[in-house]
Amino acid sequence: MNGKGRVSMARAITKTAYAAGRSCPLRGYRSLVRNEWGNAPPPAPSGGLARYRMRDAAVTALHRIWLRGGQLDLEQLPALAQSCWESSGGEGLVDPTATDWLREYVSVNPFMTNRRLVAVQQTFTNTFMGRCFSARPDALCVEGDTLLALELTSARAPLLDRRAITVMAAIDQLALHGPDLPERYRRLDLRVLVCSHESGHAHDVTLSRAEAAAVLTEMVEWVAQLAVARAAGALKALPSRDGCGRCQYRRDCPSAFPPADVTGSVPAPYSWDGGRPDAEDPRERAEGSSARFDPPLREEAPSP
Repeated sequence: MNGKGRVSMARAITKTAYAAGRSCPLRGYRSLVRNEWGNAPPPAPSGGLARYRMRDAAVTALHRIWLRGGQLDLEQLPALAQSCWESSGGEGLVDPTATDWLREYVSVNPFMTNRRLVAVQQTFTNTFMGRCFSARPDALCVEGDTLLALELTSARAPLLDRRAITVMAAIDQLALHGPDLPERYRRLDLRVLVCSHESGHAHDVTLSRAEAAAVLTEMVEWVAQLAVARAAGALKALPSRDGCGRCQYRRDCPSAFPPADVTGSVPAPYSWDGGRPDAEDPRERAEGSSARFDPPLREEAPSP
């Protein structure tokens, strides 16, 4: 790494980096083409976003305990909730309802029942058209002859962002067919599930090989076009209060919103990277349902 923070190795394309680049092409160019690493600190999340980050962190901690074969003492849940709250940017004492939610999640265990957990947030990489892609599923489980890649989210209706879902599924499927996956799992049928721990529903979003290849090809071509646009002087920043608040390059970007103006913690509607976690499926609103784990877990394939 040199003094300007640029690394010599090519940066792997991840769903988060790609989404950030699509929101601002200049950010995508610096991140995915120039391979620069910005040094702006992440903004402090608001109480609302910290609440959902706390849930993500707590669920991950629970999964790691289960992966080790450990049993969680329910009396330890308040301490776990408080620790995750503070690490997620929350201030003061965690809301008791968060501990209640966590206790309910442990008792229902909506996504791990009858499944063998084999990995938690492990990174897998693979190449496609000369570019490296990287995936980090929230959990890998084995169920019969199937390997399940679970991607957890706080969004109640994650399928509303179809673009983000297809990008995530394509990268997961590519990376999990790469050399990082242990040999004993390579003959299993791979499925990708998006799991909302707000609604308790899981959705099968697995793509066909042709669909995944088309999505990955478009991503590689888009990253290549960034360099062409930059050389032609046609690459511009697309500043926004939310985007600039999340951007690691905002300190030296002349187009960025001033620090006092950025929200940093207010997510863009339905974006996978911190998207509206409180968004409800319009069908659920129409039916008047507000239960987190009622009705029971349903694994649904997306509509054609």
